[in-house]
Amino acid sequence: RIHHPAAIASDTTILLDAAASHHIGRVLRLRPGAPLILFNGEGGEYQARLTTVGRHSAEVRVGKYVACERESSLEIVLAQCLSRGERMDFTLQKAVEMGVSRIVPLLSERCEVKFNADRLAKRMRHWRALITSACEQCGRNRLPVLEEAVALKAWFLQPGEAVTKLILDPEGKQTLSELSDPLGALTLLCGPEGGFTEGELLSAE
Repeated sequence: RIHHPAAIASDTTILLDAAASHHIGRVLRLRPGAPLILFNGEGGEYQARLTTVGRHSAEVRVGKYVACERESSLEIVLAQCLSRGERMDFTLQKAVEMGVSRIVPLLSERCEVKFNADRLAKRMRHWRALITSACEQCGRNRLPVLEEAVALKAWFLQPGEAVTKLILDPEGKQTLSELSDPLGALTLLCGPEGGFTEGELLSAE
């Protein structure tokens, strides 16, 4: 399964981008004639077949469109405070695989990760690529939205649309089994390795 971030149409030949071409030719080592599935993140997918593959490029012939929808009927937003290194990567990967539709990276008081503007921009590009890869692996046809990183206090001031908003706190007084079924949309707020401060918990409540 290959994500192609542009329009796709049946009975056309498409030149894949450099990242997809590298993955097909150098990682998977596919040869002309190999079957593929293409999707552009807007729902549905296309059957395709690899026609040419070189060191830095690959072309595919697009076949039949398959109208399939695999998204959850429950919109889930994960508001995730930044964690270090591969922990954040793992969180985002699993969030995509479990059906989260939107991810908000948050900067809280106990975040051990400190980014300047350039490093944060690089991490955002890395996380978007990771989200795309996770969709390719798990079968999702729509890419979850990764919002720009924002300070937790600023995020609290933004209007929220979710009917159900939950703080994931190990010392919380209410368990998931005690909650009624969420309606429409669900927002999960998750802290960093050090957890939330008392002030942050009060602000969240």
